[in-house]
Amino acid sequence: MKKMFYSLFPGNQPDQTSVSLLFTCFFVGIAGAFTMPTMSLFISEEVGARPFLIGVFFMVMTISGVLVSQVIGWWSDQGVDRKNSF
Repeated sequence: MKKMFYSLFPGNQPDQTSVSLLFTCFFVGIAGAFTMPTMSLFISEEVGARPFLIGVFFMVMTISGVLVSQVIGWWSDQGVDRKNSF
């Protein structure tokens, strides 16, 4: 198990930031895998939305997620020069 874990970080030992990011991405993916399939069922049965509106909802949600990620990335790139911080 340890050998497989170290193979995710070729060339050096994993640091705490990399491991935290790895586990955060894993758990966000697991949360999405649990919520996305049941969200459309909830919207159709409890809210009573038509299939077209469910598709529009998921389309807007995906596009807004990409836009928010781009804004956060741009905002992060405006910060401190990372080359000198290591």
